[in-house]
Amino acid sequence: MAAHETYDRNEEVPVTSDRVFGLVFTTLFLIVGALPLRHQLPPRWWAFVLAGAFLVASVAIPGALQTLNRGWTRFSLLLQKITNPVVMGILFYALITPMALVMKILGKDPLSLGLNSKIESYWIERKSAEPLSETMRRQF
Repeated sequence: MAAHETYDRNEEVPVTSDRVFGLVFTTLFLIVGALPLRHQLPPRWWAFVLAGAFLVASVAIPGALQTLNRGWTRFSLLLQKITNPVVMGILFYALITPMALVMKILGKDPLSLGLNSKIESYWIERKSAEPLSETMRRQF
């Protein structure tokens, strides 16, 4: 039996431009460098130096950041392949499963999936095949 989802696909992921990559990391290192100032601590000068280097590279020679940009993209794809199933599993087992157990304990059946031997058919009759004319007066 085939699974619903194929895990062997390799979709083409759009890579951001090298200039945008450099400016994002410039901003990141500026924030990292300035964070200690909130607690009256000296700034992290190494982060300011890296921010300056990324700024110069992204403005003057963005092609120099191509290798870092591609590596960062590959790293993010690897993280996505690991964290996505973990997060979805946590959501399923922490939210959906307890709700289903509570509903089962309370005897709820929102989809009416229970067997009923007293009825001939599970077909639900539709009241009117045509829509009411009042619902179509002012569509737009």
